[in-house]
Amino acid sequence: MREESVIAALQNGHFYSTEGTDLSVKVYPDKIVASTSAEATIEWIVKGGAKRKVTSGIKQDSYFIEGDEGYVRVVVTRNSDKKRVLGQPVFIE
Repeated sequence: MREESVIAALQNGHFYSTEGTDLSVKVYPDKIVASTSAEATIEWIVKGGAKRKVTSGIKQDSYFIEGDEGYVRVVVTRNSDKKRVLGQPVFIE
């Protein structure tokens, strides 16, 4: 990460917490797609902290929006060293 990228993301309200792994999140009208560079467990967390979907041993996963989530947050745990990254919540209206 470059300093300029971090500052721009913070100024725009976009950030995530990481212990050393990477995360790319794309939001579409009907789904959210999360990608990382190494095999990981990808968890999709909804309002109240409930795990709506958990998939292991993958580099990319999609969550299809159902409409009752309140919000959806992705948590990625890298398989090799268990380092995690927590994405920002995506609020569902």
